[in-house]
Amino acid sequence: MWVQVIILSLALCGKVSSRDIKIDECPAVLERNQYLTVFGDTCYVFHLNERREFQIAQEICEEKMGTLVWVKNRELNEFLWKKLNSTYHYKHNVWIGLNDRSIEGRYVWMRNAVMSWNNFADGAGPNAHIFDISNEYQDCVVMNYKDGKWLDRVCKDNLLGQHRKAFICEHNIKPFIEKDVIKYCPSILTRDEYLRAYDSKTCYYFYIHQRLDFKEANAYCRREGGELVSIHSNRMDYNIWFAITLTYTYRHDVWIGLYDTSGNRTYSWTDGTPMTYKNFVNEYYSIAFSSCWVMRPKLRGWAARSCNATVRTSERRGFICQYKLASPTTE
Repeated sequence: MWVQVIILSLALCGKVSSRDIKIDECPAVLERNQYLTVFGDTCYVFHLNERREFQIAQEICEEKMGTLVWVKNRELNEFLWKKLNSTYHYKHNVWIGLNDRSIEGRYVWMRNAVMSWNNFADGAGPNAHIFDISNEYQDCVVMNYKDGKWLDRVCKDNLLGQHRKAFICEHNIKPFIEKDVIKYCPSILTRDEYLRAYDSKTCYYFYIHQRLDFKEANAYCRREGGELVSIHSNRMDYNIWFAITLTYTYRHDVWIGLYDTSGNRTYSWTDGTPMTYKNFVNEYYSIAFSSCWVMRPKLRGWAARSCNATVRTSERRGFICQYKLASPTTE
């Protein structure tokens, strides 16, 4: 018995949610040619033979379930720039997904993620000179083909086509479902299409067709030995969004476990873990009613809502619970 337990434990622990992938694992909708490449666990397509204004470029990415590239760190920036410069020998700047179109000077990525690392050139972006009024009209960001630095540029095209550029899309692979792990999810959970596992540690149940307020949903998860879902990475955020939107074709907001612990925007997850990743959408909502959070499938991000249905009766919605994997056993 112990040999079987050890072998199973090693098999589960050897599987991780973030890994290097092969081009064969990229979405089938992407054409297999020299402009498709991978880095880490993400696929990238260099659209170098078509030039578009910023928003049209984003829409082209979205047609194949992608987005303009989110450059998260120096390593990825270096990889993309070397591909652009050394592999493709492209001699023009290209759009990336960063912009400050909503609020001047507040840069966000197309997936609503706030900029946490940047590679702006001197005098560009947050480094722009205070008296440079041209920066007010340059709200979208390109990667300079010469050195990989970032520059502000005009988003919309003019009649002369001067603001069209090539662009880079990123595409996540379809979430890998650990089917051999699901049988070790807590026995109280129904074995159906709404039970999923993306790694060897946690099970998720999508109660999207129930209607509870935040506190009721949290209590429901805990009665079954779980918690409202906590999301700590872009990969898991994508997995959850993919299931809601594409697997279940559900279009309404669902509760996640994030809440404001003190009413002054001090956020935490109901399972007690700190907020180490965020994906807030840019939308107005009265702070008086904004202490619990939902995932908004249409906007691919998170938004604040009232916790209590007695304040706003519309605050009953579906939710997602997470559960620790039960210890492997044998018959």
